[in-house]
Amino acid sequence: MSKKATSPAPVQAQPQRNGAVTATRRVDINGDLPDLSKARPKQINLAMDYWTPQGEGECKTLIFMRVQEQDQIPDFNDPNQLVDKPCAYFIEQTANGFQVLRNASSRLVSLARNFLEGEIYQITFLGKRPNKTNSNQSCYWAVQPVEG
Repeated sequence: MSKKATSPAPVQAQPQRNGAVTATRRVDINGDLPDLSKARPKQINLAMDYWTPQGEGECKTLIFMRVQEQDQIPDFNDPNQLVDKPCAYFIEQTANGFQVLRNASSRLVSLARNFLEGEIYQITFLGKRPNKTNSNQSCYWAVQPVEG
């Protein structure tokens, strides 16, 4: 069952992707449209969560996606204010499939800049420690490549 879409002019814009998670089916919205009742979603939830470890020793096995240079996240000192920070993006397996996680820890982002898309890592939160140069604290991580 196909229906013809009506539109004043063809749309030529290309989708902008920054480290796309997974390819999705694209259709010409100016042509025959598919029967969406037969469409099946992929296993991944693209609505991302910010990963804030709940305590030392929290561990996740994640697939690396990308580092996005500027992302708006809640400010560490004032959660009601958004700030631009680089974030590392990962894919986590859940009971319902997969979901996207991000984290803006400077130490984790710095490590992730050397990762390749699709690599799998076990990442363990080691806690926060005081910085030597100021009164702030930094998150520390154990990051191990996963085999097999």
